[in-house]
Amino acid sequence: MGRELRRLNVKAKTITLKLKHADFKQITRSTTIDNPTQSSETIYSTACRLFLKYRLKTKIRLIGVGASGFVSSAMPFQLELFERKEKKGTNWEKVERAIDTIIEKFGKDAVRRATLTGNK
Repeated sequence: MGRELRRLNVKAKTITLKLKHADFKQITRSTTIDNPTQSSETIYSTACRLFLKYRLKTKIRLIGVGASGFVSSAMPFQLELFERKEKKGTNWEKVERAIDTIIEKFGKDAVRRATLTGNK
């Protein structure tokens, strides 16, 4: 999702989690983040937080994540006056843009997360 946002040159302000239960009951939860993002890591962690807040009572047949509230990536945003200590890992957008460039040049298997390599 982040790669598509970067390709379109937009950032998302709202992250939405969609859950469909085994009985086809569907719920959505969304949150608006402080700073619009193109980062897949930020989108993923925000969706995980939404999922952990929801109390599961039945089995789930579908989980979806969406982004909305698009703004141009060139639009300036308000910086914080004081740094928060929990701001760890805020450079993911730069890393992911670099990965996008490598993938475009060398193919989709050129870079991958170490956690996805398995025990070979």
